[in-house]
Amino acid sequence: MAESFAWRGFDIAWYFIGGIATGGKGFLKDPGTFNPELLCLEPDFRRSSRNNGYENRGMFILHYRKDMTIEILKPGHQAPEEEMNDRKERVSFPFSGSSERNRARWEGRQD
Repeated sequence: MAESFAWRGFDIAWYFIGGIATGGKGFLKDPGTFNPELLCLEPDFRRSSRNNGYENRGMFILHYRKDMTIEILKPGHQAPEEEMNDRKERVSFPFSGSSERNRARWEGRQD
């Protein structure tokens, strides 16, 4: 996974602008028809029925936590709360620029 938001932003723009430019309205009806080579993202559009819209299961959600860590969650898989606490697939890493002073501020301590 690329650590920079710039790479993710480029991939998202490249995918959607390129898809609309080459496929027009057809791309909007089926975004899975356009498969460019991207830098770091892997779009995976699916829908549960013909009556529903598409969900991109190749993207992920970044959950910024108060303890200055970032949790990466895949959409479409909502685990119960107790399972979320000890999931092995969950990835957490410190927020860049975090410090012990910031951590204290987020926890409500006055140092």
